[in-house]
Amino acid sequence: MKIYIFIASSFLVLTTKKLYSQQHFEENEVFYTIVLDIKTNNQIFINCNKPKTYFNVKDFIKETSLKDIPVTVLSELNQNTKENLYKKEKWSDNYLLNFRKLPIINKLSYEKCLNINEIKKIQDTLNRRNLILTISKPIFDEAKEHCIVNVVTSNYRGYFSAYSCFLKKVYGKWVIIERFGEIIS
Repeated sequence: MKIYIFIASSFLVLTTKKLYSQQHFEENEVFYTIVLDIKTNNQIFINCNKPKTYFNVKDFIKETSLKDIPVTVLSELNQNTKENLYKKEKWSDNYLLNFRKLPIINKLSYEKCLNINEIKKIQDTLNRRNLILTISKPIFDEAKEHCIVNVVTSNYRGYFSAYSCFLKKVYGKWVIIERFGEIIS
């Protein structure tokens, strides 16, 4: 009996680790897609914090031209957004280290993400053309084929632009299908 319990608990631990690493792999891929989409010649600094992702189905339908998204996908995204409202997370420096290995990226300024105090210091002392990028926690549907993420860019304190992205996995790669909810200050 003890052997069966040990095997079952080992299976549970391995399955949990696989799901955990799969979640981080998907977040990593979404992170890369968003950073590669940023059009700038300036240096990019990454904010460590993963702000909460906000998503409202009614606003999404009203603001986008995407009318053929299944209702089940939208309700899953909406539910998963609500479940993640109280989790505080940070981007790992490993994302940036792995990202540096890509030959087309040389605009990332640091090999680590920055906390709020480091960001304020950069905004006060460096060229205002530098870009601070904040990417929220990606929210996935149950099949991990659709994703919502919020993006905020800021050149200096008090001025920012923000938008949400609807991403879809196409042939194994995350693709931004549409941006919506754009705000500029």
